[in-house]
Amino acid sequence: MIPPTFAEKLTELRTASGLTQMELAEKTGVPLATIRRFEAGANKRSPSWGLVVRLAAGVGVPCRVFSVCWHQDEA
Repeated sequence: MIPPTFAEKLTELRTASGLTQMELAEKTGVPLATIRRFEAGANKRSPSWGLVVRLAAGVGVPCRVFSVCWHQDEA
């Protein structure tokens, strides 16, 4: 089984937590445009670990939830 990309995982967790992209941006302080780019898979680089920490906290999961897709996207 292929692990999800960061974009897929972020979108899945955000929608499961009942947040819109705007609400997640407001909750985390991450710019809405950044969240949109990551969810669209438009960023060619993986997010910084600091950004992962903020997004994970915003959707209420531990950072390690993103670790598999975070490293996969670097490959």
